[in-house]
Amino acid sequence: LGIGLGRFEHKSMKKTVQLVRCATADNIKSLAAAVQGLGKGDAVQARLPINGLKYEEVHTQLQELYNASTSANLLVKTSVVPTGADDSLLTAQDKEACTGAAYKHVATGGTFDRMHNGHRLFLTLASLHTNARLRVGVTVPEMLAKKAFSELIEPLDARLASVKDFLSEICLPDMQLDVVAIDEFTGGTVNLPDVDCMVITPDTNASAIKINGLREEKGMAPMKIIPVEYVANEKSLAEDVKLSSSGLRRMEAEAKKD
Repeated sequence: LGIGLGRFEHKSMKKTVQLVRCATADNIKSLAAAVQGLGKGDAVQARLPINGLKYEEVHTQLQELYNASTSANLLVKTSVVPTGADDSLLTAQDKEACTGAAYKHVATGGTFDRMHNGHRLFLTLASLHTNARLRVGVTVPEMLAKKAFSELIEPLDARLASVKDFLSEICLPDMQLDVVAIDEFTGGTVNLPDVDCMVITPDTNASAIKINGLREEKGMAPMKIIPVEYVANEKSLAEDVKLSSSGLRRMEAEAKKD
């Protein structure tokens, strides 16, 4: 892989911090080892230097790190934070060097129930594509009634807060972050002509194309559509091939039966 060095911060509920610096070839093993033995409520932050790497490399490495963490310990909050020079959070220049074309206003959206590693990968890569403004739409309860185990979905305020908390961990303060509740599938992007990019999951590509069509009907430029792959499922989440909130809700429901 050849990424450089990675630093891992192990944070327990007691705020104890342990730092381990390792060669990049060992990053995946180190992160997996870091989360093993920890429990629900514990957190691990991995800071990943990306100087000189292109977006495809960063995407792959972040995905592999989150896959490893999920497989090793599903319950631990893991944050992989891409960093620039001197272990600092990424600047607009860092992002442009990585992606080749960072956008001024990127939009994305989702349910973001039980913030998990798939969400963190998704939001991290969305943030990489913007050098100024990121809009994240969080779906209101009325849109979620047909989801599996919808009665267990976290309240809207909690989901909004978890998105804001994670973005504050990976983004510089000068990044404009709009984390908003949305009540329809376009997330308001048909009324925001300056949104020039939408980051999506593979299963929402058709919706993104439809949104672009609605924008063009209003005389707006279509958004660039950028897909982000899923984090792999950990074996305890039944037959799903991806890590998902519905799988986590299923685990909770089954635990309540026991």
